[in-house]
Amino acid sequence: MARRDKKELHDQLRMMGLVRVVAGASLIVLPRLSIRFWMGAEETGSASLRTAVRALGARDLAIGVGQLTALDSGAPVRPWVEAAVLSDAGDAVNSMFFMKDSPRLLRLIWTVVPGAFAWLGAQHAADLD
Repeated sequence: MARRDKKELHDQLRMMGLVRVVAGASLIVLPRLSIRFWMGAEETGSASLRTAVRALGARDLAIGVGQLTALDSGAPVRPWVEAAVLSDAGDAVNSMFFMKDSPRLLRLIWTVVPGAFAWLGAQHAADLD
């Protein structure tokens, strides 16, 4: 694969970081709505489930902020992109194999979306110096 133009690569990584920050903040601030949107659950679960969802939000928020900060400061970005790839791949595998109680469409969406982000992130990580 041809190396991407550095500005284009950084613009795409910035957008991915922003998406991750918004997603993470949403999970933290709106865990009940996030559970409904993510799992299709009418019951938004116990306090323990909401705590777990907030923890996932904190993970995504931290990775997104780290990625954006690295892009802005000239620090190495690749470790943040690789962390995002691992978390997205884990989310995709989790959705594919363990969301059996969720509606099929949501299971498909939450397998494909993080899977696509993992693939795209891996491509971008390979293009970073």
